[in-house]
Amino acid sequence: MKNKILSYYHLLNLREILQKCKIIMNKSVIMIVSKYHGVGGVDTVINNLCLGLQKLGYETSIGAFEFFKNPPRNINKVKLSRFKTFSTDIIKKIGVIHIHETKLLYNTIFQNIKQPIIFHYHGANGKIQEY
Repeated sequence: MKNKILSYYHLLNLREILQKCKIIMNKSVIMIVSKYHGVGGVDTVINNLCLGLQKLGYETSIGAFEFFKNPPRNINKVKLSRFKTFSTDIIKKIGVIHIHETKLLYNTIFQNIKQPIIFHYHGANGKIQEY
């Protein structure tokens, strides 16, 4: 139950952000992560956001450099290239880029990206959490 509450909370915030950005013409969102395992906290949030956005009429995709499991049904799978992360034809057609890792956000700094970018910070892991 906790995951559902967390996911709906994120979905409501994302819905407000998308409405403020006035992303109505191209109702498509890609969730970007370096490795998609299909299990775990980040991937569960991504899956739930995609499924929730689909109910709101958005086309959703998951982009990753490596897939260990396929996304849920009806969610597009986009294999990314490490050297051309945001220059693929598929990403150029997406309405909103939703990044889920800090290191991937750095890739956007020097690229000419026209779409709105949403960064979703999932928290620190490892030694940082021990303090």
